[in-house]
Amino acid sequence: MAKFKFGLQRVLEIKEKFEDEKKNSYAEQKKKLEEENLKLEKLKVDMEQIRTERNSASGESMKIRELSYYGNYIRGLSSMIEVQNTRVEEKEQTVESAREELLEATKDRRILENLKLRSLEQYKYELKQEEDKLTDQFVSYSSSKKTRED
Repeated sequence: MAKFKFGLQRVLEIKEKFEDEKKNSYAEQKKKLEEENLKLEKLKVDMEQIRTERNSASGESMKIRELSYYGNYIRGLSSMIEVQNTRVEEKEQTVESAREELLEATKDRRILENLKLRSLEQYKYELKQEEDKLTDQFVSYSSSKKTRED
């Protein structure tokens, strides 16, 4: 009997490659999300530092101009934080989309792998049947030969 050959092996290899690409894309999107989260955290830390600085300085005699600078800076940081929050939300959606694509690619690959396994099991079964048939023929031939000799 011929050696086992899975007819959809090339398709399986393409699915595996596609899944690897989706894994890489997902990892890249997660990395970008993490970068955006770090930027957001830095802005929040800056905001907290400026507020602390303003509060400690306002206990001293602070000029109106300085208070105005702090106020403008805090409003600017608040605006930047809002924009960064939007970026983070967009990246989260992109990561979720990449995750769903990866899950779909993994599912497709697993379906083909299961088909390959079933195909291999069928091949092994047929091979065993062929071996049993040859064994039966050999036993039958041997016993008929002995019967003739007697």
